[in-house]
Amino acid sequence: MATWIFVCDPKKFRIDDALQELEEITWLVKQNKNSISYDDDVFIYRGGNKNAIVSRAKINSEIGKLVSPPEVLKFWTESARNDGNLPRDRVWLWIESKCINGLSHDHLKSIRGLENLNVGKQGTNLQVSISEAILLNEEWDKRPNNN
Repeated sequence: MATWIFVCDPKKFRIDDALQELEEITWLVKQNKNSISYDDDVFIYRGGNKNAIVSRAKINSEIGKLVSPPEVLKFWTESARNDGNLPRDRVWLWIESKCINGLSHDHLKSIRGLENLNVGKQGTNLQVSISEAILLNEEWDKRPNNN
């Protein structure tokens, strides 16, 4: 089992709104298709001005050619709606917990062992090391208001 950071571009997908409403979500897989598997752990990272890890999730499907269902498609921004509406490699994620304020990029960089985490700079699906996964889970579990 691996741990991943899936990066969300808020100019394409309204992740904060989706997390408030959904317990499961489809996620586009553009990279590492041969490594991402059912039951892997995922941290969802919101890019942009308020960049932070905002959710911990679990992959609950294999990669398949899927379109986003209507309940997920409505969170794609107008300019990116076709990304959600076309059959592309995606997985289903079960949202285990969420925290809209999350773990900020600056906070992550301040943690010994995560200072070299290149989240947001290496594409949309970043695998983290075992030691990084342990640290991310420890930090996530410290956050108030996780559900």
